Amino acid sequence: MTRVKVSKDAADFVRSEAAYLRRRNPHAARSFADTVRRAKEVLRTFVDAGNVTHGLQIDGGLTLVVDAYLFDYMREDRDVNSSQSAMVECFS
Repeated sequence: MTRVKVSKDAADFVRSEAAYLRRRNPHAARSFADTVRRAKEVLRTFVDAGNVTHGLQIDGGLTLVVDAYLFDYMREDRDVNSSQSAMVECFS
């Protein structure tokens, strides 16, 4: 399996989003946590699961769409590295 590394900025975003959702809607917070877990699992298993149509518009950048979130990442050797803007909420 591929190692998925999350940048500090991406991890900060996940914590901030989770805290916001917990305060307003615990069910949505659990759903968000499940989405993040599923995205990481998909990338561990299928490193090329992302596409170039959404998200990152830089050479080599891929975006995995899971539920209402975009997960931007780059492949580096055998690792997947989340970008600084690792997750951007989709239009819903």
